[in-house]
Amino acid sequence: MTLDRKAIASFALGLISLVYFPLLTGFFAIIIGHLSRSSIKRSQEPIKGKTIALIGLVLGYLTLGSVVLVSWQRAHIAQNESSALASLRSVHHGVESHLEANQGSYPIVFSQLEKSGVDSMVVAGRKDGYGFTYEPIEKDGATIDYWVQAKPLQPGVSGRRTFCLEKNGNIHAAQPGEQCNSKRPLI
Repeated sequence: MTLDRKAIASFALGLISLVYFPLLTGFFAIIIGHLSRSSIKRSQEPIKGKTIALIGLVLGYLTLGSVVLVSWQRAHIAQNESSALASLRSVHHGVESHLEANQGSYPIVFSQLEKSGVDSMVVAGRKDGYGFTYEPIEKDGATIDYWVQAKPLQPGVSGRRTFCLEKNGNIHAAQPGEQCNSKRPLI
């Protein structure tokens, strides 16, 4: 009884896909594994390697599945971060509208910005995997400034970076574990 070489190739590529070039080697482990199992099944003489080819297939599918999952997660995080930035820009425009409509008076609470067109989910504090906080800055009993922060609700899952908005419209980004402030890089 002989051992099918395609089965060995599928198994080897499946193992290699766990470490090197997962997309490419995983894909070929799957193709060659299916070819091997098909040729073993159609063969008139007994050939070994059906289980080895199956292991190569499983490793290939696992590798490709993990690549797809990681890619989806990265795209999800990028989408949430983009939404958080758009929401912060909307907050800035909402504050500017509020200032115009209220003789230069800053909003005291976040909910006042809903009348200025800011998304109700942002004003409520949560949107697309980010939590939003509005902090009015007071001096002598009057609100003279504000600070808005967008922070991932599940760091590393719903977003990576924390963003903060200054009254001049500048948005800063802090990496995980860093405090967001005006010294962080501008977006």
